[in-house]
Amino acid sequence: MRKLTAVLVLLIVMLSFVSAKLVIWSSENQIPALEKLAADFESDYGIQVEIQQVNFGDIKSKFLTAAPAGEGPDIIVGAHDWVGELAINGLIEPIPFLPEADQYYDVALDAFSYGGNLYGVPYTVEAIAIIYNKDLVFEAPKTISELEELAFEASDDEVVGLIYAVGDFYHSAPFILGRGGYIFKETAAGLDVTDIGLNNEGAVAGGNLIKSW
Repeated sequence: MRKLTAVLVLLIVMLSFVSAKLVIWSSENQIPALEKLAADFESDYGIQVEIQQVNFGDIKSKFLTAAPAGEGPDIIVGAHDWVGELAINGLIEPIPFLPEADQYYDVALDAFSYGGNLYGVPYTVEAIAIIYNKDLVFEAPKTISELEELAFEASDDEVVGLIYAVGDFYHSAPFILGRGGYIFKETAAGLDVTDIGLNNEGAVAGGNLIKSW
């Protein structure tokens, strides 16, 4: 399956088949799928799987407290941007082998890698999308110019033609990165934190575009 994610399954240091039991922390949304996988796993390997529901926003903080004491789960379902912190603290183990790795987007596997090691298995994709009101806009814009034109046409005293969380870099990033800006330079050896691309020509152009709105 070719799937990219901002969410993953992290393998934890305490994983031990000696206990013949695996504990998974997951938020509510993933539990139905995990229950089916757990049943198949138990049938194939005879190892019990216990899935514990934890609020997504609490998983990392609870794990950071439990793991150093040798407690907590063997596997967690969490976000790819947790990997660096957990790996640096020695709280997760690399995945030594991923079957059918070529069926995943490289960018997904890169997102869950740190120091040349893969720490998580991506299973879904998250992206930003434009949502438009078909009563006001009959066809989605294909370019920024079309977006601006349609936004102006739809605007009046009661309707705002374009609105988004401009102060959240996650939502503003496409307009900056799409023009050649970047946070840290990507190299074959990983991110070069000494090469920051938030003041290059593309980043400035994207920032000026946002400012013009």
